[in-house]
Amino acid sequence: MPPPPVTLSEPSGSLNWWQSILLAGLSALAGVVAVIMVQSGIGVGGAATPNILFRYVPHFLLLFGLLADGFTYQGVYWTGTAAGLTGAVSGKVLDATFGGLMKMFSWLSAKAGRGPPPAPAPPTPIVPDGNYDGCQVSGVSANTVAVPPTLTITATVLWYFIIDLIDNVGWTGALGSMVAFLALYTAQATSISKCITPGSNGAIWGIVYGLLTGGAYYAIVKSTYPRFLPSSVLTVVANASTSASSATATLAAGETQSGGLRAGGASGNGKAPTSCSK
Repeated sequence: MPPPPVTLSEPSGSLNWWQSILLAGLSALAGVVAVIMVQSGIGVGGAATPNILFRYVPHFLLLFGLLADGFTYQGVYWTGTAAGLTGAVSGKVLDATFGGLMKMFSWLSAKAGRGPPPAPAPPTPIVPDGNYDGCQVSGVSANTVAVPPTLTITATVLWYFIIDLIDNVGWTGALGSMVAFLALYTAQATSISKCITPGSNGAIWGIVYGLLTGGAYYAIVKSTYPRFLPSSVLTVVANASTSASSATATLAAGETQSGGLRAGGASGNGKAPTSCSK
């Protein structure tokens, strides 16, 4: 008798967007407890408070890519970490570029007789409270800045993942990441508000810098090494599902595991084995 047909099913082990958010939220909650326990009673001044956790969002995101590849062996999530490190550098370049453009605009306005626009507020000193202030990736800052590098890093990493999902999976697939982006970025910007120079709209510019850097980094990776995009893992799963569905349909049409057809098909007799001739 020919062997029974193989039953192929959908690949298992993948999480949908809300399960991923739940997992990320639980991981963040564990991080909150760890940070508060470690920083309790440390430093000169106020004790650690829960909002201090969100000052470490860029650090968590930079580590995420390395840890995700370490646990899954996919070799694609490190690109998010690389994007964040790129954002740490590009933020300063973009800040200088836009600052130069603003000076040029002021000069043109003065030449046209319309008067220069109001000058941005100067940096103000930051009063230390004994805890990590979240303005720079490491250490503390003496003065406020227009756009904290930590905000640019967070926005760059999250924009990179979101753009990848939108381009290769669609808006629906990126919905969970977009919600997480808004929640994490808002919480971080609120927790480091004392780092931002008043009137500079640093939180908004951080989103713009992150979009420019994350979008450019995504374009480079996609055009050179698309197999390293995080969505390439999802594409493999989708292709596996399609192949499984096609194979199941073929088997349902009459093909057996051995490649022939069931009895009644065009090939393969499906008869019981006969005795060997002597």
